Formats: sequence, C-alpha cells, structure tokens
Amino acid sequence: PKITMKPWISLVGAQAVPFTPSVLSSVNLWYDADDSSTTATNFSDQSGNGHTATQASGTITLEANSLNGMPTVKFNANNSYSNVSGNLFSKQQYIVFKINGGSWGTVLGSNKRSGYMIHPNGTFWNGQYPEAVRVSGGAELSGNFKMNDKSNYNVVRITGNSRDTSVRGSWKIGRQEGWDDLRTNIAEIVSFPDVQSTAVEDKLTGYLAHKWGLTGKLPSGHPYKSA
Repeated sequence: PKITMKPWISLVGAQAVPFTPSVLSSVNLWYDADDSSTTATNFSDQSGNGHTATQASGTITLEANSLNGMPTVKFNANNSYSNVSGNLFSKQQYIVFKINGGSWGTVLGSNKRSGYMIHPNGTFWNGQYPEAVRVSGGAELSGNFKMNDKSNYNVVRITGNSRDTSVRGSWKIGRQEGWDDLRTNIAEIVSFPDVQSTAVEDKLTGYLAHKWGLTGKLPSGHPYKSA
C-alpha cells in the first residue's frame, strides 16, 4: 500500500520518527505556534527548559490557518511584547516569521545589545549588527544589508554578536533594549546558546521549511529541499 507522510517524517523500521528541535542537545528555547498549548497570551517552551513567554503589553492575537493550514502568533500593534521566563543566552536563532510594518523591534531579544534588532524595512540596527544572517537557506549575509522578501514568511537564521554572552533574564518576544514596535507574525522560534554546524543548520532549516510550506524558498542545491 502507498504510505503518505508529512515530509519531515522518516521511517525507522516500522515506526514513523519525526525530527524536531528537541533532539538537538543544545536547544535552549523552542516556541511553536502550532502546538496546542500556544495561545495569544502564552508561548509554551517546547525545549523543556521552562522558558514560557507570557504577554506583557500590547495586542497579540493567535491567527488560525495563517500559514500552511497552521496558526501563527501576530504582534499587531506598537508596544506588543511577551516576557520570557528564566535565564538564558541566545547566540543563534532560527525563526519562521514575516514583518508587517511598525518600527524598530525584534523577534527574540533582550535588554543587552546582541544584534537582533530589526527595522521593518529588513535592515538590522547598524549600531549592533548580528554576526551573520541567512534567509531560507540562501547566501550568508553580514554587515549593512536588507532582508529581501521580508513581508512574506521565511525561515531566517540569525547569529547574534558576542558582545555580551552572559546567561541572563529579561528576554522578550517582540522587544529589544526597550524597542517594541516591530509588527510580525511568528510561526516558530528555535534558539541555541552556540552556533550550529552546517549539517544541523541544513536539517533544521529543511524541517522548518517543510513544516510551514516554505520549501519553494530554499535554493535548488539545498540538501532538504525535496525530502
């Protein structure tokens, strides 16, 4: 008989075994808008580290059937952000999101300068650039650049700078150093305290692209574009 499976599922023996970020040992935060525990006011941390994000200010909504038949969380007014519980350091982030306008803000940021602050035109704050950015598995970007296709969903990997590597609190979704005006729809966030290998990055980007229906954004040579 023909077996129809979601593309991020592989067969091991007779069992379907999903790849998820939780199998990566260093993942320290994982938010998934499609998880049944996610609400407009609460992002449960799927990494098991207890970094729940709770609405603190502004208007945040859960939009059903927003991307590939799944919901996303929309930060849809100025001063909209959620507080992240506990202490962590986020060196590298993999995010599925789009920008809807507003002004300076972030997806996952803190009160320390780390290179995650984004303008709605797709540029990063030139006072604190990230080390590098990749958009849907494309070319490595650094310095003064603009993210193209910023108003549509993409899998974006951001490697923050290392000017403050302390494990700390005050992380937030939607806010960086007091700036909280970036309007976004967020589908998934995966954070690590370190830089992932190329093999892990490709696998994680492929997982996110297949899950959220974004494989068309991956370059033709990406190892997980078709499987």
